[in-house]
Amino acid sequence: METKEKTTIVLFNVELDKAIAAFIIANGAAAYDHEVTIFFTFWGLNALRKDEPIAVKKSFIERMFGKMMPRGADKLGLSKMNFGGMGPKMIKHVMKKHNALSLPQLIELAQEQGIRLVA
Repeated sequence: METKEKTTIVLFNVELDKAIAAFIIANGAAAYDHEVTIFFTFWGLNALRKDEPIAVKKSFIERMFGKMMPRGADKLGLSKMNFGGMGPKMIKHVMKKHNALSLPQLIELAQEQGIRLVA
């Protein structure tokens, strides 16, 4: 019996460029019929956060952490050249100009391909 190749990626950071790279690699591996898992650490989970808050009982410190962290794939900053939020806008513009998939689209494609997303 032939076993599938397996690819595991750890998304440990909250930065847009690193999240895009992780999902490009994951989708590429899945396209080559690999069994792919992306493991999200504490900071990496911000890429998957929903836009709207979910009512959960939290301590004061937990609420403050929640307010300080980006809410979802469209709110992530860059690791270099963030420029107060202008860097991500510029890179998204360049990506759109070259018909590259956005991070939300890459996440959706990963789900369609059956990539396991583990928090």
